[in-house]
Amino acid sequence: MNAENGRIWQVVHVEDARDTLRQVQEYLEGEAFEFGALRLTGTGDFDQALDLLRERRVDLLLLDVYRGDPAVRDSAGTELLRRWRDTGFAPVILYTALPESVRDHEGPFVQVVSKEAGGLPRLADALRAMFATRIPQIHRAVVNHLDAALRSYMWGFVEGHWEEIRGLAEQPDFIRLLLGRLGLQFRHGVAPLIRTVYPDADAADPATDAVHPVEYYVRPPIGPDPQLGDLRRVPIADEPDVLVVVVWPSCDLVHRDGRCKVDRALCARVTPIAEFDEYATWIAEESQGRRQALTALIGNNRRTGQAERYHFLPGAWDMPAGVVDFGELEHVQVDVLRRAECVATVASPFAESMAARLVRYLGRVGTPDLDVEIVLASLRRGGGHE
Repeated sequence: MNAENGRIWQVVHVEDARDTLRQVQEYLEGEAFEFGALRLTGTGDFDQALDLLRERRVDLLLLDVYRGDPAVRDSAGTELLRRWRDTGFAPVILYTALPESVRDHEGPFVQVVSKEAGGLPRLADALRAMFATRIPQIHRAVVNHLDAALRSYMWGFVEGHWEEIRGLAEQPDFIRLLLGRLGLQFRHGVAPLIRTVYPDADAADPATDAVHPVEYYVRPPIGPDPQLGDLRRVPIADEPDVLVVVVWPSCDLVHRDGRCKVDRALCARVTPIAEFDEYATWIAEESQGRRQALTALIGNNRRTGQAERYHFLPGAWDMPAGVVDFGELEHVQVDVLRRAECVATVASPFAESMAARLVRYLGRVGTPDLDVEIVLASLRRGGGHE
C-alpha cells in the first residue's frame, strides 16, 4: 500500500450548477486515488468563495470558469483565480465547458479540463497528474512545518522569555526581531517533513551546529547580474564549458545605466573532487587514514600543498562536489558572465568566507623557516629562562 494512502485532501469546488457540483463530488469522493482520498466542499457563490478558501486548509481548488450560461461569458471563475493568486496558494483545476477560452491560464499549477463527454474521468486524471508533481503534498507539509515551528516558538520561546522582551514589543521592529529568530527555528526538524512528501527518502537533519549541503547555495540565481559566489559555466580559451566561481565583490558587478564598475571579474576554477587523490584513494579503500585525508580536504585544511589554496564546495542537486582552486584564477568579462549559465550561487556567509580565504591565500608572505636546531640548542643552554 502506498504510504500516502489514508490521507484526506481538502478540495474546494466552485461551481454554480448544482447538478455538476453533486456529480463531481460523488465521482471524485468515490474514486480510489493512490495519493489518498478527496473531501470536496462545494459552493455556487463565486463572490463568497474567497472567504471559504481563506478559512480552510485547502489542498486544491476546482474552479468553474463562467457564471451562468457560458455563452454570456461572465468569467467570474478567472476573476476568482486572479484574486486567489494574490491572497493564497493551492493548485487549481479549471473545469469548464469552454476550455479553449482559458488555455492562456494554464501553467505548472493551473490545469484546464473540459466538461464535455468523458469530463469526469479526465478530471480524475488531471488530479492524479497534479498530485504526481507533489505540489499539493509539499504545500501541506511546509504549511504544517511552519505552523509547528511558529507554535513551538511562541509558546516555548516568546512566552518563556516574555519578561525579557516585553519592552521590545512596544516597538515596530519587534516584528523583525521575532521573524529573524523564527527563521532559525524553521531550519530544524526538516527530515520528517521530507519523509512525509518523499516516503522512500533517506533524509536526516544535520547536526545543530552544521548545515545541510543544500543550504550552502541559492538556486535559482537572484537577478541577472553576476555576484560573489556565482557558479557559472563560461568559455575560457579553447575550453567551451569551464565551471568557475565568481570571487569578485558583488557591488562592482551591478549594472547601472547599461554598465557596471568593472569590465572583468576575478573568477576561480572549480575542479570536481573526483580528480583529487584524496577522493580517489578513499574510494579505492576506505581506511581511517584515507578518510582523515579526505575529511581534511573537505574541511579546507588540506594536508598536502598549500592548504589555503583550496576551498571545498559540497555537492547538491545535480551538481557534484567540487574544489575551488585559487591557483587557477581567471579574469572573465562581465558581459560573458551575464550570458553564462548560473548553476547556483554560494549563499551568505559562505561566499564571504570563501572570498576571505582567497585574500589570505594571495596575501601570504613567504619567509625562510627558522632553524629549529639552533633554537633547541639555545633552549638547552637556558635560552628560555629570564
